[in-house]
Amino acid sequence: MVLKLFRRLGVQSKVLAMVLLASLLSLLLTGLVSYNIGSNVLTTAFTNQLIALRDGRAEAIKNYFDFLSNHVLTMGEGFLVIDGLKEFRAAFPKLESTVLSPDQQKKMLAYYNDEFMPKLRKNVEGNPALATYLPQTPADRFFSYYYTANNPYPKQPSLLNDAGDGSEYSAVHRKFHFRFRRLAEVFGYRDIFLVDIDTANVVYSVAKDADMGSNLKTGIFADTALAKTFDEIRKSRDPNFVYISDMERYKASFGEPAFFVGTTVFDGDKFIGCLLYTSPSPRDRG
Repeated sequence: MVLKLFRRLGVQSKVLAMVLLASLLSLLLTGLVSYNIGSNVLTTAFTNQLIALRDGRAEAIKNYFDFLSNHVLTMGEGFLVIDGLKEFRAAFPKLESTVLSPDQQKKMLAYYNDEFMPKLRKNVEGNPALATYLPQTPADRFFSYYYTANNPYPKQPSLLNDAGDGSEYSAVHRKFHFRFRRLAEVFGYRDIFLVDIDTANVVYSVAKDADMGSNLKTGIFADTALAKTFDEIRKSRDPNFVYISDMERYKASFGEPAFFVGTTVFDGDKFIGCLLYTSPSPRDRG
């Protein structure tokens, strides 16, 4: 049909038609080439943006972990940590003679049964048993009652400076806790721990979770990343050693994801313990 119409045209019309067709084909070809070039340019630009974003985030993560390592190492050499660890270590053994009254034991058990276990079960697989997580030693029960179950600040237990029990430990806690709590708040740490290198006891914790007072070799949380971090630090005996654990669902913090960074603490030439941080900062418990 088109061919018949073309044959009926005069020579001038045919030439004009051929010129128009050639022009249209040229425009179409130019458009296709331009689209292909533009598409490649956009693809390249988008790819470069993704690479830059990836590299930027990788660098930010590296810088963050470098900061954590440098900060825990520096704090581990400071008087606050050294003096605090020495005094907490001295006061902790005196808690081993603590005996809770029946009412105190009942309140402690209610905390684990009504608050700790329901929150833990939301974040871990299976159905963890209450008996597995109950404190095992007199010192551990002391912390579970006075600093956790009977804490007047249940939504933010770290606000408690003095448990009011009259013990030497609580006097030491009142002396140092504000400074450690402030450190955690300023730098966004969920918790700060001091651990006795000789006994593996968690002698201090900012957050007052279930791990405060526990033993990282024989206690409830001996299979956690916190205990692994302690063990790596204990074996190193290096004043410049820093260890960063893998991320895990940490049972003492209701199964919320956590990782730990820690270092050795020396009093002169004597290896006395570990300083450990965990991030991110705590959320309300309500």
